[in-house]
Amino acid sequence: MTDIDTSAVETRLDSLTSIDTRRLQIGCWVALIAIAIIRAWFTRYESDPDSMAYLDIARAITEGHAAAAVHAYWSPGYPVLLSLFLWIFRPNVYWESPLAHVVNLLVFIGALAIFQLFWSEVRLWHKNYSQDFGAAIPENTFWALGYSIFGIATLNLITMGLVHPDLLVAALCCMAGWSTLRFRRAPGVGRALLLGLVLGLGYYAKAPFFPMGLVFILCACCGRPLSRRTVLLAGTVLGAFLLVCASFIATISLSKGRFTFGESARLS
Repeated sequence: MTDIDTSAVETRLDSLTSIDTRRLQIGCWVALIAIAIIRAWFTRYESDPDSMAYLDIARAITEGHAAAAVHAYWSPGYPVLLSLFLWIFRPNVYWESPLAHVVNLLVFIGALAIFQLFWSEVRLWHKNYSQDFGAAIPENTFWALGYSIFGIATLNLITMGLVHPDLLVAALCCMAGWSTLRFRRAPGVGRALLLGLVLGLGYYAKAPFFPMGLVFILCACCGRPLSRRTVLLAGTVLGAFLLVCASFIATISLSKGRFTFGESARLS
């Protein structure tokens, strides 16, 4: 077989693999979203004390009490998101919990889309790694593994049932992972600012994201050759992250009379 024939066969095989992978991805998306819809429906009235607290804060924001979002224990991101839907649809008490579960479903779909981006970056890293060390995982196996991990984490461990910010945190973790890998692959000022912004938004979703953000920054910047540009980019990521977090940290620290980025761990 000639070199031209060999190249044509390899191109054809790559095309067939790409089609099979796309079909697998579509099938996994349909299955995961269908399971999420079913679980959200059957748990639409499930609640616990934390769920009631988030709904109370969201309701207070909707009624014009924006200061209710500023609390050292409850992070503001999720109740602000809930308040947007409460303001749009104006549900009575009976429909508040089902509406909150619809929000959870939308967050789940968003998290799945962000996971798609993140896992694509992981795939690029894996291909580069396997070229150096061998043992590449087949494309379909790689994606099936990723969707399985995502489904177990979001549908079984976090669940659709409770009105908590954990699904939002999962989405932002995937976005932070995607931003970190993109920054490591091709560092630049724009990607540094994006990573800092994503990590800051994660903090507003849940306070433990603040120390996690520092870990993400270390993962993004460590292992690179030490140079002036590396230091400047690391400082850009850290500066953007702290700038996004600063106003809320300052507000709750003043209310407590000491520095704090959140009281959930202390009270728990």
